[in-house]
Amino acid sequence: MIIESAMFNEIRKCTYRNVGGFFEKYFEGRPWSRRSKVIYDAMKKQYKGRRRTDFSDLPDEDAVWDWLSRFQNEYLSDSHGIFYVTESKSDLGGGIAQRQLDLFVKRRDTEASQKHDWKDVCVIGELKQSKCSLKKLLLQMARHMRDTFAAQPTRRFIHGFFLHDTTMELWVFDRSGPYSSGEFDIHEEPEKFIRTIAGYAMMSRL
Repeated sequence: MIIESAMFNEIRKCTYRNVGGFFEKYFEGRPWSRRSKVIYDAMKKQYKGRRRTDFSDLPDEDAVWDWLSRFQNEYLSDSHGIFYVTESKSDLGGGIAQRQLDLFVKRRDTEASQKHDWKDVCVIGELKQSKCSLKKLLLQMARHMRDTFAAQPTRRFIHGFFLHDTTMELWVFDRSGPYSSGEFDIHEEPEKFIRTIAGYAMMSRL
């Protein structure tokens, strides 16, 4: 608790939410941005109104991973990065402490193995079926980001996201602190959701 309190005090004054132009900065005007739009256009038939027909209204971790596996197999087979999950803390080594990630991206050209390493983590996703407090989510993500920065000392920033129920928030952590896009509903803004997930896998500078 003392460590968590110190960590929260460290980031709470340098955390910025609802940063204007966040999506445009990181997901528009990139070499892969047009392709992410093409992927979304190809998936429109899977929507009924504004809701996905293949995505639960209250997705749990297994449902999200099942959907994401199918999505990347169909649309991201040649992307720079691949989404993974860890089934136990022992699946991920090289960190300050043993931790388990809900979702993460690592480059496709890294060695394929059931044992992953923090030095290869490029994007971190936190999945929750019900909404948690921002403090709890930030502390969880901050611990993961600290391990990633420690394993990758030349890295300047890391992408991450929260997905709880159908609410998503995109984050970037750099060495001065975290900042976010603000929350959005993935059913209300399906294009942003699909293009974000595709973008995380297609980013060349992971």
